Amino acid sequence: MRRVSIAICLVLVGLSGVFAESEVPQTEPVPAAREIIEIIEEAGDTPLSDLVVNDLLRVADLATVARQQQMHIRKSSGLSLFVPGLGQFVNGETGTALGFFTADFVIHGAGAAIGYFLLPPSVKFANLNYLQTPVIDIETQWKNLTVAEFLPSAAVAISASILSAIVRHAASRNARDLAIQAVEDGTVVFEPLLRRP
Repeated sequence: MRRVSIAICLVLVGLSGVFAESEVPQTEPVPAAREIIEIIEEAGDTPLSDLVVNDLLRVADLATVARQQQMHIRKSSGLSLFVPGLGQFVNGETGTALGFFTADFVIHGAGAAIGYFLLPPSVKFANLNYLQTPVIDIETQWKNLTVAEFLPSAAVAISASILSAIVRHAASRNARDLAIQAVEDGTVVFEPLLRRP
């Protein structure tokens, strides 16, 4: 009786995590969650006393696998949001990973170069030696500038940030889709986490 109670608790805890609201929108449940749904539908109105402990343990195992599948999808998406291409790399798509990473790198590099080019001449490296000039003099040079002198550089920095956000969002969605496909295809396989006595 005690083993049945423990198994039921494990199943309920696992199912709560599997069917909880996900931060990453998915069109359908992961494969292990679909299998749990099928088992529950097959059980129908079967009284709890007629259920076999192994069936409950099977559902608990599937719940841990479903949770790992969901976490893999979220992790892939989050990695590419943090560093474009990282989620693709985790899922074995090195070409796509390199493309997203390069796009983001070029956006930041071009933004920095153009932003520096548009800075007022008085604060550029050619006219102000940042390594040998006292900090108070550097601060004075920057404080003497007007807001209008910063606007072109600020506009470039904001534009680069917006473009980078677009690339990161696209990379995140693509990594999520790749992770879902990898889970569906069985390319990424997870083992149940529950230990047997």
